[in-house]
Amino acid sequence: MAQHLRNSLQERLPKQYPEDVKGHWEALKTTILKTSRDIIGFKTSKHQDWFDENDAEIQHLIDAKRKAFCTWQNDINCKAIRQAHSKAKSDGERTEKQLVDGEALEIQWLADTGDTRGLFSATKAVYGPIYQGLNPLRSKDGQSLLKDEAAISSRWREHFQELLNRNTTFEMEAINQISQRPIMEHMGDPPGHNRGPECHQKAEQRLPVMEA
Repeated sequence: MAQHLRNSLQERLPKQYPEDVKGHWEALKTTILKTSRDIIGFKTSKHQDWFDENDAEIQHLIDAKRKAFCTWQNDINCKAIRQAHSKAKSDGERTEKQLVDGEALEIQWLADTGDTRGLFSATKAVYGPIYQGLNPLRSKDGQSLLKDEAAISSRWREHFQELLNRNTTFEMEAINQISQRPIMEHMGDPPGHNRGPECHQKAEQRLPVMEA
């Protein structure tokens, strides 16, 4: 496919471009996009969306909402945009609920009848396939791409070891500019059991009063 795309681009790219930069870019962009769409196409969704079967109805609601928005830009007192937004929201929620209810009834019927294969297919159509894989990671020098689990774990271990064991550096000039605060020698005394009268008074105030 890559070779086919390359050959198609070489055939379709214009031989001469407009002199201005904008025209040059538009011609190049249009050719690349059209060729890529024809050869590769767009990515299609693997799961069933609730709006797949209602594209025309939803598109009509979106067009009405956009039209109301253009009207509101010219007249901020126009209430059409609020009505269009409310209708698009309510109709969209209604359509989604109808599809979800239908899918739920179908899946429940498949479960009740013991159709395991149909149950799996219906559930997969709703939730879509689950992709499980490792995220590749660049090596320390950035030249290679690590794809196996052992190499990725080793690279993360190396990264955090370097991150958490860095040598701390500081400027003595900045330390010397910090003014010396008075040293409180009593903070180094061991704690004792003898407390002053103020401490006992505060402790008594915090005690709950028991009524007879």
